[in-house]
This record gives sequence, structure tokens and C-alpha cells, in this order.
Amino acid sequence: MKKRFEKLLEKIRLLMNGRYGVDELSVFLLYICIFVLILSFMPNLSMLSAVALVISVWLCFRCFSKKRAARLAELDFYLRTKNKIHKKCLHIKARWRDRKTHVYFKCPKCGAMLRVPKNKGEIEVRCPNCGTKTNKKT
Repeated sequence: MKKRFEKLLEKIRLLMNGRYGVDELSVFLLYICIFVLILSFMPNLSMLSAVALVISVWLCFRCFSKKRAARLAELDFYLRTKNKIHKKCLHIKARWRDRKTHVYFKCPKCGAMLRVPKNKGEIEVRCPNCGTKTNKKT
């Protein structure tokens, strides 16, 4: 039994030789595929099984592809998008946490988010990124 398993592993290694393999985007696609497949069991959502099939085909295509540069570009786009969403969620969480003590606003020149204490009247705020000074009422 052990030799059969080792032979199977060797065949899989030979099959995957030179292929891209699994990365973080592939794992994400797998989770999305499973989620959509579970949703497709609900009444009136059976058409989602076709969407799950498309996602699983794309997942297999990515894993067995030999075009590493294209797959790395896809992964880079995914990671950049994921990081933007993560930063936005962290910012929303911080704004909610500080809602009673601070006011947030954007710098008029560079668009950076600035945080100032509440109930201080009109104050002059200098942006740490570009140095622009603005007067804001808190």
C-alpha cells in the first residue's frame, strides 16, 4: 500500500513539473467555488452551479499553466486589490473606534486622511505628507 502511494505521488510530481501550481489566489478561488456551490443548493439559485464550474475550470487552468509570468501578474493584481480592501477596512474600523474623540478629513492637495481631535474649535492642520496647511472646524 505504501509503495502504491509513493508511486502516485511520483506521478503527481511528474505531472506538475514545470507547472505553476497553487498560490494564494488559487486558494481564494477554491473557497469562492465552494461557497458558490453551497449557494447553488438553495431554491431558485441552481444556476450558480454553472458559475462554480467556471470558477473551478479557471482554478485548474491556473494550477496547470506553464505561463508563470501571466499567473504571477494575476497574483500581483489580486494581492494589490486585497491589500487595498484590507486597508480600507482597517480605516473604517479605526474611524468607528475613534468616532467620539476624533474627526477625519482628507487633505485638499494630496488626499491623505487626516485625524484631528474633536471639539477644539477651528484649528490649523498641516498635512504630514505634502505640508499643506488648512483650517478645519472640529
